[in-house]
Amino acid sequence: GIGGMDVLHHVRTTHPDIPLIMVTAHPSVPLAVQAIQKGAYRVLTKPINIDELELTIHQSVEHARMQRWLREADEQLRLLVETTPVPYIISRVKDGRILYANQPLAELVGIPPVELKKHLTTDFYYDPRDRVTVVERLKRDGFLHDFELLLKGAGGKPVWTVLSVATMELAGEQVILGGLINITRRKETEEALLKERNFVSAILDTAGALMLVVDPSGRIVRFNRACEEITGYTAKQVQGKNFKDMFIAPEDIETIDERLDTIRRGPWPVKGENQWITKSGERRLIDWANTALLDDDGELEYIVATGIDITEGRKAEENLRLYREIFMNSIDVITVLDKEGRIIARNPAHERKSGYTDEEILGQRSGQFLGDKQLSKIYKTLAEDGSYRGEVLGTTKDGMPVWIDLSIFPISGE
Repeated sequence: GIGGMDVLHHVRTTHPDIPLIMVTAHPSVPLAVQAIQKGAYRVLTKPINIDELELTIHQSVEHARMQRWLREADEQLRLLVETTPVPYIISRVKDGRILYANQPLAELVGIPPVELKKHLTTDFYYDPRDRVTVVERLKRDGFLHDFELLLKGAGGKPVWTVLSVATMELAGEQVILGGLINITRRKETEEALLKERNFVSAILDTAGALMLVVDPSGRIVRFNRACEEITGYTAKQVQGKNFKDMFIAPEDIETIDERLDTIRRGPWPVKGENQWITKSGERRLIDWANTALLDDDGELEYIVATGIDITEGRKAEENLRLYREIFMNSIDVITVLDKEGRIIARNPAHERKSGYTDEEILGQRSGQFLGDKQLSKIYKTLAEDGSYRGEVLGTTKDGMPVWIDLSIFPISGE
């Protein structure tokens, strides 16, 4: 006939969720062990104690309910891990043997999940020493969050990931379990942005023009090498400080504020001149062109100013204006000759004293007024001494002779 053990096996196989209690009149340790192995919750001995039986039934039902809940939770967790798009892995702490990997992780490294179980995690570390760091952090803290890790992806291609894992005991062994996120595209973007930033920085620092970047309140964000050379300050010394406090004279503050208001409103560029006070107290005149950088909401984020130091140029313009005033208003005759001896410019005094109009004299050789023989002697002295000073005899338009106290000196074209 069918024995009690056979009944246990049959019921456990066909109805795994039903709690089983075995009752026997011949108790023994081997029998109890075998019964429990077959699926019995507990073995009771005849005659039955009703209170004990009632308690055992209650406990077995609770135990069965708990086991069913754990199985369902385990199945839900498995489904969650299997269906998540996040690569997930379980590996042994002691040697890195992969115990489980879901499909997204398999796709990341280019190896089927079943084949992955034949590998160690170190097979996929670009630098195997990184695993030492991971394990040490896990031993210290029990978890590891947002750890950037370079792995070998499909075909050995480098893949940047962010790893979040923890340790736990599974089937009597310490394991590491968790997921990772592929951040390769983000890393590539960051690298591209870094290269672009370095490229822009190189341009800013090697440009001859002054390049100044300030935030909407006027605090200095970028200060290139040309700015350093002009002002005597380093970028580190002025970083985060208001440019008006650093370089603008009190009498120019109102003008600068008006220009800033214009920059905020646009359109751009907004141009203007103002002086900068250097570290030594010197004033330099700068010609600025200003534009604005807007954020995603269209609000002003930065002001970019490009400037040219026109201090020396403005002084040269003023000197040139002064020299022209002297040239035009001098009572002495002044002429300018090219290297062939042709007259290319003269002042009004020359017209008054010679009687020639511009149309008659400009472009003509001076020999016709001084005589070729006399002019040859002048040029010889000029070549030997670098200048000429002496009295010469010339003629006016109407043929009248006139003595001239002549001074000649060359002007270099460089």
